[in-house]
Amino acid sequence: MKNNYSEALVEVNEVLKYTDPNLTCKIPDSFKKYILDNMSKTYKFSISENDNPNNIALMIETKTILGLIYRNYFCTAEEKKRLLELENVNLLKQKTDISLNQNFDNQTINTSVDNSFSTKNNNGNNAIIDNYDTKTSNESHLDLIEKKQKWYITLLEKLLNKLKGLN
Repeated sequence: MKNNYSEALVEVNEVLKYTDPNLTCKIPDSFKKYILDNMSKTYKFSISENDNPNNIALMIETKTILGLIYRNYFCTAEEKKRLLELENVNLLKQKTDISLNQNFDNQTINTSVDNSFSTKNNNGNNAIIDNYDTKTSNESHLDLIEKKQKWYITLLEKLLNKLKGLN
């Protein structure tokens, strides 16, 4: 992974060579030094002034670093605030998706295990089966879990739709 970032820094450095000096002067010298000190010595990447920026094949790490440079040094305070809000919404959505997937997987595993080793007693409560062999071979242990959408997911989706409408 470290190799990818050192190669990405080569690409970032090359792109910055062709960036307007009025913009690159906003980048702190310490960050420029970091790029030069940590970029790969063996990776070769070159672009020319005539290349169409949309047609340049950049690594994903390069795009990320350039995005951070843009957000931190080139954009206005209003743009930066909007970008940070979008990043926070995307991060929250990503964490929520991961959490939902993990919860769904855990529910499926727990429900399957619980139903394999328990049954309802006369009171309607789960009672552990002492003898697992009492189950019949054609008994199904698969349960359908209804995946309900949480209120905060609905809210998040509405916020994302509003933000998309602003663009």
